[in-house]
Amino acid sequence: MRARDGAIQIYLYVSGLALPRSVSLGHGLSLQPVEVNQRPYLPGTVGSAMATQAAGVVYLFLGQVRAQVRVEAETTKQLVARAWNTHWDILFLNAAFDRDAQINLTSETPADELEDTSIIDVESYALRGFGDGGPPASLSETDCLWLESHIAEGRRLLEQELFQNSLHCLATYRWHSLPRARLALLWAGIEGLFHVDGEIRFRLSACIARFLGGDNAAERKLVFDQVKRLYNGRSTAVHGGLLKGDTQTPVSESAALLRRLIRQCVELGQTPPKDGFIP
Repeated sequence: MRARDGAIQIYLYVSGLALPRSVSLGHGLSLQPVEVNQRPYLPGTVGSAMATQAAGVVYLFLGQVRAQVRVEAETTKQLVARAWNTHWDILFLNAAFDRDAQINLTSETPADELEDTSIIDVESYALRGFGDGGPPASLSETDCLWLESHIAEGRRLLEQELFQNSLHCLATYRWHSLPRARLALLWAGIEGLFHVDGEIRFRLSACIARFLGGDNAAERKLVFDQVKRLYNGRSTAVHGGLLKGDTQTPVSESAALLRRLIRQCVELGQTPPKDGFIP
């Protein structure tokens, strides 16, 4: 762990994400844009426990790194806790902005200062963070401002199991390749935010319409009709029915709905109430 000004630091390399500028994630945490030298790195870069599998992960992901989280703390215990919780910060970012960022590599050296003698450790062997194979997706300036304004509230809501579950469903549904599995996971996140036991399609549609539409009757009607339609597709997928035609659109629309719910929770500072929407 690198020491600076009495503090210790570690860098978590983020694949699948680009940034226009540094973003503050709170005390001791900064999400930073980086440019990694594209030249091949020697095996010593991988770390003291060099293994073929670890080397493969480094070679595979290092070229995808366009961002890093600098974690700083006064003690090793603080550093470890902050670094661990940063994985939830990236999941929060993925859910809020429709991204597929991933932390696979860590180092005491900033990603744009790597040398042949630098040591990179493999944080995760999960082969995620490539997106659709194109360049890493960038956040806009508006996205950066929203993240800085709402990261603390997102962390607070993550202490609630239902919100944590819904955010995790949205942040990870791409890890499944089949549309049926993706729909099942997304709707586990959507339904998990509400407390609906009977007449689920109607009551869930009404609850979501009220939560998102507020006092705007026209908006409530649009949301109500959308949720009913999407729920039909969810039921077909979950219960083994035949998925006809375009299967990607229901997935994309369901993900957008859950994202809207997540962001509404964060901006309001609360999850949907347990009662009070409908009889």
